[in-house]
Amino acid sequence: MRFLKNFSMEMNKKEQYNKDFFEIFNNAKNIVITSHIGPDDDSIASVLSMYEILSQKNTDKNIKIFYTGPKIERYNIFRNFEKINFVNDMSENLTDVDLLIVLDGSQYARFSKFPELLKNVPKTITLDHHAGTPDEFSFSIIDSTMTSTAQLIYTIFENDFNLTKELAEIFLLGILADTGNFNYIKPHQSEIFIIVKRLVEVGEIYIDSFKSKYNSISANTFEIIKEFIKNTNYKTIPGWPPFQYSFVNEKFLTENKFNDEERTAGSHIYMGQYLRNISGYGWGFVVSIRENGSIRLSARSLPGVTNVRLLFERTNLGSGHDLASGGIMKAEDFQDVKKAIDWLLDWMSKNPPLLN
Repeated sequence: MRFLKNFSMEMNKKEQYNKDFFEIFNNAKNIVITSHIGPDDDSIASVLSMYEILSQKNTDKNIKIFYTGPKIERYNIFRNFEKINFVNDMSENLTDVDLLIVLDGSQYARFSKFPELLKNVPKTITLDHHAGTPDEFSFSIIDSTMTSTAQLIYTIFENDFNLTKELAEIFLLGILADTGNFNYIKPHQSEIFIIVKRLVEVGEIYIDSFKSKYNSISANTFEIIKEFIKNTNYKTIPGWPPFQYSFVNEKFLTENKFNDEERTAGSHIYMGQYLRNISGYGWGFVVSIRENGSIRLSARSLPGVTNVRLLFERTNLGSGHDLASGGIMKAEDFQDVKKAIDWLLDWMSKNPPLLN
């Protein structure tokens, strides 16, 4: 298993990782690409860019994309979106598959409700930019210095694809999301601007107009955002930096028949606009429930405050970035959102703070 720690790297290292990847890929015939449950922009960008690159390079392979979970329509403007199969669980679609490529995550439990089944595929590859402890794969490329998995894919394979306007848009989708529209870029990540310059020029992209194509929200999503705002709480726990949290409960969501796409969008927009932005509260989390009953938690933090990746890893709920992470609580373990919040607050009161 190989790991990439610094992507401002020598050309021979990049070529070696590329060679190792295609050595496995070229010996496979039936290939599945997937990413984590509850896809975000970088997840979608990763699977669509990988599919396009591999399809351009090899036309004799049987390559499919599967996601566990309901279809998210707002990405339908992107090339090859119609090739994505949204299914009850992607583990049900691995018969005769000899290579599984997972993106934007490196723990099997992030992609399926039955992670053990994914390990039965003869060859597995992960490309990811999250820190944390990965599961065992046949081949791994993990670099937490990358702004996004989209950037990681672009960098590894930049000599293997024709950068069309459509592919430039896909890469930019992931990069914009995981840099927070360039707000989260660190000094050692400044090379991303060189990549973005090429994407914008080739794609003839006006960023505001581009984002408006997939970032518009429904009236239902706005109602969920209002509910998050109404339910905002501020909290201090000894030793921990002050934080805010909010939630939407099951009764509100089910009575109004909000679907998972609306629930996810409402959560993301509330976090982007309000978590970390209230003076004196440098981090926080939100909790909501999905149509299948699972409880989703997402947290955001400012640099120098709370390491939310460690928070979710230590509680065995999930993982992600140091400043942006998420987790899942099973419905059978936590019957409602309030119990989930109480459990997390109790855990924090009994454990030392996890600071950046």
